[in-house]
Amino acid sequence: MKYVLILISLILFSSNGYASRIVEIEDYYSKKATDFIKTRFPEKPFTVYVKVETDGSQPERRLADSADRGAISLPYLDSVSEDQVNFWSRKDLSLGTLLGYLKSVYVKIDIDSDMAEAEKDQFRDQIYQYLKLSPIHDRVEISEKSWGSTTTSRQKKLFLGIGAGLLLFGFFLFFIAFQNGIRTLVKGIAGPLADIGKSTETFAANPAVAANKMPQTFMDSISTPGPVLSDSQMASIKSQISDCLQVFENPNGVLIRAIEDLGYKYPHAMGSIFKELPPPVVKSLFRYGRGQWWYTAITEPSQLNQNSAKIMDAILHIKLRIELSEKEENSHTHPENRELELVLSRLDHKMFGQLLKNKKFDEAAPILRLLPRDLMIKVSKYLYPGQWAELLGAKQATTRSEVKNVKKLIDEAIELKPLQSADTVEEYFAEHDLIQYLDTAVTKDEREVYRVLPDTHRVKQSRFPFYQVFQSEENVLQNLSLDISIDEWALVFTHCDQEETTKIENLMTQRQKFLLKQYRKQQDVHPTPIEALVGTKRKIMSLCKAYVEKRTATSGEMANEASA
Repeated sequence: MKYVLILISLILFSSNGYASRIVEIEDYYSKKATDFIKTRFPEKPFTVYVKVETDGSQPERRLADSADRGAISLPYLDSVSEDQVNFWSRKDLSLGTLLGYLKSVYVKIDIDSDMAEAEKDQFRDQIYQYLKLSPIHDRVEISEKSWGSTTTSRQKKLFLGIGAGLLLFGFFLFFIAFQNGIRTLVKGIAGPLADIGKSTETFAANPAVAANKMPQTFMDSISTPGPVLSDSQMASIKSQISDCLQVFENPNGVLIRAIEDLGYKYPHAMGSIFKELPPPVVKSLFRYGRGQWWYTAITEPSQLNQNSAKIMDAILHIKLRIELSEKEENSHTHPENRELELVLSRLDHKMFGQLLKNKKFDEAAPILRLLPRDLMIKVSKYLYPGQWAELLGAKQATTRSEVKNVKKLIDEAIELKPLQSADTVEEYFAEHDLIQYLDTAVTKDEREVYRVLPDTHRVKQSRFPFYQVFQSEENVLQNLSLDISIDEWALVFTHCDQEETTKIENLMTQRQKFLLKQYRKQQDVHPTPIEALVGTKRKIMSLCKAYVEKRTATSGEMANEASA
């Protein structure tokens, strides 16, 4: 008995934890066939049966790369069994990828319809075409049934009988209730009707009722989820931007840091704010910028949206703070102090270590008080760990005119973190235009552009080229052939050379090649929007880059282990 229990435990716990997706594929074909038949014969009963078959050599994908092919196989370590996952149980593969590896699909349709042989053949061909099946590998059977008329007549008789019985029973109950309760009913509703009339007059005269009918305010409606704003909401945001124009024209350190933080979170929405500001104001703000998000904000601004409203809500808070806290003597009265405040707000705490080196706390305190509160605390804790709390006391109100050698501090701060040049904006747009062209160019043209670009060019350093996908090692291409569906390959092949498409087709089964041919025919008749092409190319580029980096890291680790 003990050995029987051990055997059962081994069977249970050694089984693969993945669920087969064959049923999911059969349901997919069954649902598509059902939808088509409902459209073709909307009032005819039918049944659909689907059975799919896979060949014996199911494709397997190694979880670890086969870079150790030359390694010695040890009898006590079965690396294949540990690294392999059943192909038809993988949840990370799309349904379109799995369909390409089926051996055959069998579809049986029973329909209550009298069809001529030619009509039946046409209907069968339509099923093949709609389900993207191959007459060579797959089979579609259509049988005529005549159960509809009998079933329908029986159901009608049953429903009519039940309905007639319920009608007679209800009429009987109503007659009894009418005879016994009509007088009581009349007496009972006489009083409430009079009370309802009086309460209605009082309710209509109440002024609170009219107040409750007023529409929502802008801030109430802006909190409602939804990407699109109404015209009134967009007009309200534009009005807020106009009210804050003076704050944008004369920024302080708090505003500069807020723009950096909000722009990092919502770069496209920050771009929508910049579109509403005068260009000289945007150029002035850009000089003090420091994040990479400026590239997105300037080259790809969105329309005004809810994130734009969040940004303006924070800006309005800063505007109110400036208006309530400004005194006669402040950074705006002293242009040099104002400039110093702006350039200091761009530095991090380590840069302040170089700027304020060899300065005692009393000398550095007036400079630190120019900073926004969060930056002041961070820097002072870093540089003066035992004294920084004094900056939070009453001495914080010290006038900013105490700062010495302002011009020298400005120059040193700019040297540590140079201001952004206006020429950078032109570079942004030029690079953006180039990337847009490369995303839609054929691989031959893309290859020529990368050949002439210098290695230091931002596009060459940040963008993984699409043509390089087809120059990857075979194992990378094999992984991509599993992760990318057939319709996606058909889409990007419209921008590839024959030599490049052949590399991928050689990794496909005959069924996948047949599906690929059908999808490419569809592309010729109904071209996909360019946005879908760009999105698919970027998806493939991102996956390929991840595989290459993983492959490089693995090779480096193996080299280190070998040298050790």
